[in-house]
Amino acid sequence: MSSLLSADLAAACNALGYFDSKSNKYYADANTLETVKDLIRYLRRDDETHDIRRQLGETQVLQTDLLPLLKSYWEEADLFDVLLRLIVNLTTPALILWNEQIPTEKIERNFYLRVEDHLQNYKEAFADEAIWALLSTRLGKILEIDTAQRGDENSLIIERILILIRNILYVPADVMEKRPDNDASAHDQVLWALHQSGILDIILYITSSASENAYYLHILEILSFMLREQNASELAQAALQRSQKEKLRDEAELLAIRNKEINARKKKSKVFSGTRHSRFGGTFVVKSMKSISGNELIYHKPLGKLDSLNFDVDKTKPKTPKNQIFSRHSRFGGTFVVKSMKSISENELIYHKPLGKLDSLNFDVDKTKPKTPKNRLPVKAAWNKRKSAFSVRLFLKEFCAEFLNGAYNTLMYHVKDNLVRAKAQAHDESYYLWAMRFFMEFNRCYKFEVKLVSETVAVQTFHYVQRQSETFYDLMSTDGKKLILWSRRLHLALLAYRELFMTLAAMDKSPDGNVRDSARVIKSNIFYVLEYREFILTLLVNYDELKMSDTYLKDLIETQHIFLKMLESFVGNEGSVIVQSKGKRRQKKKRSKKAQKSQPAATELNLDEMWDEVSPQLSTVLDSNLELASDITPFDAASDVPIDDQKADAMKKIQARLRDGAYEFAVGLLRAAREVWPENDSFGSPNMAPEEEFLALRDIFFADLGGPHQTKASSRHRKLNIVYIRLYNTSIEDVPPTL
Repeated sequence: MSSLLSADLAAACNALGYFDSKSNKYYADANTLETVKDLIRYLRRDDETHDIRRQLGETQVLQTDLLPLLKSYWEEADLFDVLLRLIVNLTTPALILWNEQIPTEKIERNFYLRVEDHLQNYKEAFADEAIWALLSTRLGKILEIDTAQRGDENSLIIERILILIRNILYVPADVMEKRPDNDASAHDQVLWALHQSGILDIILYITSSASENAYYLHILEILSFMLREQNASELAQAALQRSQKEKLRDEAELLAIRNKEINARKKKSKVFSGTRHSRFGGTFVVKSMKSISGNELIYHKPLGKLDSLNFDVDKTKPKTPKNQIFSRHSRFGGTFVVKSMKSISENELIYHKPLGKLDSLNFDVDKTKPKTPKNRLPVKAAWNKRKSAFSVRLFLKEFCAEFLNGAYNTLMYHVKDNLVRAKAQAHDESYYLWAMRFFMEFNRCYKFEVKLVSETVAVQTFHYVQRQSETFYDLMSTDGKKLILWSRRLHLALLAYRELFMTLAAMDKSPDGNVRDSARVIKSNIFYVLEYREFILTLLVNYDELKMSDTYLKDLIETQHIFLKMLESFVGNEGSVIVQSKGKRRQKKKRSKKAQKSQPAATELNLDEMWDEVSPQLSTVLDSNLELASDITPFDAASDVPIDDQKADAMKKIQARLRDGAYEFAVGLLRAAREVWPENDSFGSPNMAPEEEFLALRDIFFADLGGPHQTKASSRHRKLNIVYIRLYNTSIEDVPPTL
């Protein structure tokens, strides 16, 4: 930076005003507003080294001028707006300034660390409750205005305040802080200030309000950075009184720390215990023995035996002349021949050290291990979990419970919609995956209620997580510069996938029968699809220790274990799982009379094979939400049979369309019949999920509905009357007579 520009920055900072310690108030200068605008212009002209930003950090203008100025003049709209813009600019994360790539060059890396150090100082300054209180007041007044009458300026202020909260919470912990568990770190102090000022209550209001969905992605980022150090299961189990396990663990940790301090104190006292050197062993007189001078013989070490008396111990050996040194090195121990073993050249195997055992034969002892290059080092996990202060954990637990009860499903629905429609910023799906994993785990360990996380417990969520995982894995190969970033996002997707299975396992243990049935429907769709079954196996096969961390491998093996246990349980309950297999079509041969007699047994196998081909295509039609024809009529208006008695004919039409391959028409016919005959849910309820429609169509496909061209169904679908009553909640009188 030039001296002229440095002088301009110093003059601009001095022109902001001054702080009066007596009145505890900051007094602005006459040109404070223009000075703040000048600082914004300086930052806009900053170069790639971010010299101006580092200069402002060195002068501590944020701590000494901007924040006191904000406290004193927050009611002035123009000055507040400009100050907020400048503070948001100064607190921009260092990783964003360097385009999400930590610099590797030495000088540039030093610049990066200096900016990060300034951000950590800013975070400590924002641990003041008064600052967040005035921001909360301003934010609350704007949110009281109706959305249609709010205006663009007020909307920008809301967005800037949310971005400021995101920036402060994003700042990583200082490495030199080294706060132990149950101690309030700088991050905990900021969280406590947010809680006391009411900012967290406003965040809950925004997430629970459907009219404020424009800020949902900002809220999701804030939540991820706010709870990044917390363990969801431990947070859910936090209580006013510590459990016996926590007490024993804390006592063991305190005892270990105490022993460490005692040992360090003893070691220090031994070093400085005496004036003489620690090697001095004292002065001893040897009785009945005189020295050369005729006086008593003095020795400086204790003697156990008189034979140990030796005055040549501390003497240095005379140096051997060069002409008497042997040509070989003194470490050479000779040459030995190993019997009954040949070398590579088929000659005798020679070894240069004596061997006691043949297992000690090693030619790599004196070799230096090659140094692993930086780009070949294994990836380290980036999760830094710690236990916050007790009071912080209690209010965070209450916050998470309130968020689950009133906002989780709404927030996740709108965020997923923005991600699918590409309305969000790039790579915001990582925050969605984190929120899914954290809050579903919290719900499972706190008070398990499926309705609180129903938005993300669906087959579509499995498909979305799998697709994102495949995308992250592909980008690990194509975008090598951001390899660590994509590896961590792949790990996030894996954790979300594991939590989905953990939630399904918890649903299986629920006392509510409807919850267990829902879990069974989801599992039937997952275990019958080849892509879901082989997804985790594919990740295991493609594991690379240079691209993925050890923690990722541990979580992957745990996910595989959970998947196999659930599959084993599902197969044990269902009896078998039908797996698709590719086979060659064989030309039909003319059957003899004996073969025609055994036709029903062959038909049983044909229906299973036909369903293996039908099921993936039918699932695609149901999941794709295609616009089906609306002019489908499930009854014959010209027939003499009353419309109420044509239910069985409609069921036969649906079966015929399924077996003929007209899947879209069959689905449309089922939905049309549901509207014509809504009583008793004969064709299903109006709000059926795609999974339930899939199972209903599956039972219709295998049903024996009679007729001249109908065949027998397979043995596992013979009892259609029971299935019909179970699926559609009808009475026996409502079952068509042909069934």
